[in-house]
Amino acid sequence: MKRRDFLKTAVAAAAGVWCLGNPLTAVGSSLVSPETFRFARIRFSIRGNYIWDYHPEADGYLLHTIGQETGLPVNCSWRSANLAVLPEMTRYPVLFVTTTQEFDPPQNELDNMREYLLRGGFICADDCVNKGYGPRDKFFTSFRRAVNRLFPQGMEKIPLDHDIYHCLHDLPDGVPTMQGKDDGGWGLYIKGRLAVFLSAGDIHCGWQSRYLRENRRGWWFSPEEETKALNMGVNIFTYALSH
Repeated sequence: MKRRDFLKTAVAAAAGVWCLGNPLTAVGSSLVSPETFRFARIRFSIRGNYIWDYHPEADGYLLHTIGQETGLPVNCSWRSANLAVLPEMTRYPVLFVTTTQEFDPPQNELDNMREYLLRGGFICADDCVNKGYGPRDKFFTSFRRAVNRLFPQGMEKIPLDHDIYHCLHDLPDGVPTMQGKDDGGWGLYIKGRLAVFLSAGDIHCGWQSRYLRENRRGWWFSPEEETKALNMGVNIFTYALSH
C-alpha cells in the first residue's frame, strides 16, 4: 500500500476504532472518545523484584511522534490497563507490554490476554533488556512461550518483506536492535490477522532516549538509532490501526 493511501486508511481506522460493532467496543462510561487514538501499557502481576512500567515517558513520546508524522489525532497522556481486568484492556485497540524479567502472570490474566486478542485487539511486546546476570532476552523468550501456550498456531518470525516494516518507514532489515539480542520481530496471526508483534531489541528505550535528548537530560543511543526505533514504533502502531 502506498504511504498516502496507508495514512488515509489509518486515519479513518483511528476515527472509527470505537464504532458500533467493533469487537473491542466497551459499554457506557468506559467508552473512549472516537476523536483521539491512544494506547496503554499493560499492567500485569509481577513475580519477582522488577516492574512493568519502565520508562513511561517513552510511550507518550512515541504517541507524539505518531501524531506528527501521520496526522492521526492522538492523546499523548500515559495510561495503563490491568491484565486482570478485561474491560480496562478493551478500552484500547492497541496495548504495549515490557519488563526486564520473565513474563509469567497468573492464568486468569493470560486468559484475559487471549480474549482481548480474539476480540480484535493488538499487542506490541518489547524486551526491556536486563544488563544483569542471565540471558538478556528473558522477557522475549517467556512472552513468546506464554503466547504459544495460549494459541496452538504459535508465534513465528515475521519476514522482512512484511508490510509492518515498510508501511510508512522503510526498514529493510526489520526491527532494529538498540541493545540485547537480535532475535528479530515475531508475530502471532489469528485468522490471518497479525495480532501480536514481539521484539527483543529494546526499541522502546530508543523512544525514551529521544525523549531524554529532546528534554536535555542526556541520551542512551545515537540520533540514528533513536530514529530507527521511533520509525519502527510508528510503523507498528499505525499498522495495527489499519489492518
